[in-house]
Amino acid sequence: MKHLFLLAPLLAAAAAGFRSGGESIVYAPAEGQRLARTFDSKGEYSLREIAIEVDGEEVGPEDAPSVEIASTEHIAVTDEIAAIAAGRPTRIERTFDELSQGAVLSSPGADESTELAYASELEEATVVIAWDEEEETYAFSAAEDEEIDEELLAHLAEDMDLRLFLPPGEVEEGATWPLSAAAYRSLAWPGGNLQFIAEGEEQDADELALDLALAAALEGEGEATYAGVREEDGLRLAAISFTFELEAAVEREVEAEAEAVRSLVSGRETTREVEGELLWDLEHGHLHSLTATDESEFVFAETVSLDFGEESHVQKQRRTFTGTSTLTVTVERE
Repeated sequence: MKHLFLLAPLLAAAAAGFRSGGESIVYAPAEGQRLARTFDSKGEYSLREIAIEVDGEEVGPEDAPSVEIASTEHIAVTDEIAAIAAGRPTRIERTFDELSQGAVLSSPGADESTELAYASELEEATVVIAWDEEEETYAFSAAEDEEIDEELLAHLAEDMDLRLFLPPGEVEEGATWPLSAAAYRSLAWPGGNLQFIAEGEEQDADELALDLALAAALEGEGEATYAGVREEDGLRLAAISFTFELEAAVEREVEAEAEAVRSLVSGRETTREVEGELLWDLEHGHLHSLTATDESEFVFAETVSLDFGEESHVQKQRRTFTGTSTLTVTVERE
């Protein structure tokens, strides 16, 4: 949620263009309300290209090997909204009920595939999220009688209602307003970076830093459109359609184990085109559900500087993956 103050001029300008008498879409759940939130995503990606250079000359390969990746992510939390003020929660007790990621790597025509499973140490933990009025930010701490590593708390985020998708004032059907990259981050990384790692392994500090940097570097444009009110299961739901076009690129020098490596720079690049629809429960004042599709390109880059006696060489490699993921979000009152 960094740099949200930069949104103020955009939101003010958008609000000036809205006519009165429209629908008010606001965050206003009852204090003490318990909300069970589930974020499920599935993705299918393929290796599109490998490019390798040695000392500035391309060395192949001419064709990239066939690699397919099917990924899943499941995040289920229960929030108890303990207190609210000024249109935001001021205290939440969040229990991370279920946290898992998985991936299957395969090659078309091959008889074997590799299955990978990842978990988070936050699963089954309860975190207290409290608004700090002086710092104007949220603080995260372990609930009473629990112990949680400070590093796990360091990269969490409060907003799992996606409040940054809401309009700045009353809106009528067809009204539009801008969305920031911060709004997309709250959707793509619900609850923040939950630090999924493979069983039996420790968190790779360099990989975590790259993930955090790539998310923070996302920039581009987003737009929301108010599509009116729907009646479903006795609820009045405000429908908001949205799109994003975003990109980011980061690099970081990482630790190399081989003695011959003078330096190793790892890079990440991504472009994303997203579209979806959010439904907001007007009576109870919270997110009801969401569906979205994300068409993405990811580039994993490495630049290795090598010393062999009096010889020095630089090797660059870029692996480009493309694919599509779908995200489904549901919220239920308990």
